[in-house]
Amino acid sequence: MEELESVVALNPDISRAIVLGCGISLKKQTSLVSVLVSGGEKGVLQFSVITMAGHDLASFNFTYLFQVPLSPLVSGQMTEDIAKLKSISRILYLPKSKEVVAFTNDFNICVYDLQTITSQASALVDGNRRFVSPDRVLIGSHGDILDMMRVSNCPYDVALVTNSPQLRFMNRQFECQVLEGHQDIILTIDVSDDG
Repeated sequence: MEELESVVALNPDISRAIVLGCGISLKKQTSLVSVLVSGGEKGVLQFSVITMAGHDLASFNFTYLFQVPLSPLVSGQMTEDIAKLKSISRILYLPKSKEVVAFTNDFNICVYDLQTITSQASALVDGNRRFVSPDRVLIGSHGDILDMMRVSNCPYDVALVTNSPQLRFMNRQFECQVLEGHQDIILTIDVSDDG
């Protein structure tokens, strides 16, 4: 069991698109379809659907759809300290931009486009896709910046390391891409002349 920290319900249009993208057929009498996105200590966005025929509470049905790990490391082996950093502390749903925003314990803000997730829903259900990159990650803080390098010929201008096992590439809007894979704190970085 996972300790859940946050749950949001998506609007009916996005909910129906995700359900249909998963290959689930809806009966005509199904009046309530809502997709819930939940997250917690495992660092995974869980997508589930609630359906009900008309207003009959006896027909209430809850079905797990798929999950989206916030990090490719979530599905692999992680130390307990790294797992705590990856856990989700809060989820927001932005209906106008059709985005889900996940706040992690390592102070990152991961923004996911629901239209991208909807288009990949069937692959997520079948398990063909294990990880969906966030559209944007707003960089968090782990305290001291230990090393930083300018990167040329890259959409992200700066590579930096803090007292964490992550290498971050940041642009001028403070969006970043995170490179995972280290087990310990990265102390220094260098960029080669050929990029």
